[in-house]
Amino acid sequence: MEKTMRWWSECTACWREKWSAVRNERNRAREEGQTLRHAYEEAKVKIDSLELEKRKVELELMKAKSALHKLAVKNSITQSRYFEIPDITIQRIDEGCDAKPESFTEGVQTDEDASESSEMTSSTRSLLGSRSPLAQRERIQLEDRCAELQLQLNAASKTISELEEVKQALTEELRVEVAELRAEVKRLCEENAALRTTQDTTTGND
Repeated sequence: MEKTMRWWSECTACWREKWSAVRNERNRAREEGQTLRHAYEEAKVKIDSLELEKRKVELELMKAKSALHKLAVKNSITQSRYFEIPDITIQRIDEGCDAKPESFTEGVQTDEDASESSEMTSSTRSLLGSRSPLAQRERIQLEDRCAELQLQLNAASKTISELEEVKQALTEELRVEVAELRAEVKRLCEENAALRTTQDTTTGND
């Protein structure tokens, strides 16, 4: 009986030692799991925030490109309007009729017409000259803004991709940690069951 009690005491001490090690390992795994889950949640929040920022940048970039396109169309229409060549009406003179000197006055540009044409050209050039620097500056500003937004969009996309990789890695680590912990608990439960069976058998023999 004394031998049995000593053996029982040794088995119980061994069992307690094993469960103590398992408990410590479980606590360590739990702490690591909490750390991983915290990092996972942070990565998820950052991804959501960057996705929202990315959508805002995409919308602003779309508006800037639309404004740039409208400006280009407006400048094109303005230039074509001021440089439009008027149609010239040519009257056909029948071959059988005598041409009178008065009939040629319509096809000849007088000094007065030339003066008006010169004034119109000068006025057009002056107007285009005053509008051109402003339109040019506006176009350059829009192009610079588009380039800046594109850089922000590229940076956001890259960061989101990196965070997605981190989130995936954390998910895999959590899965492995849980699987290992479950396997360890299962193994110890089996050892405990085997130990109890052995103890019951020994007690029965005594």
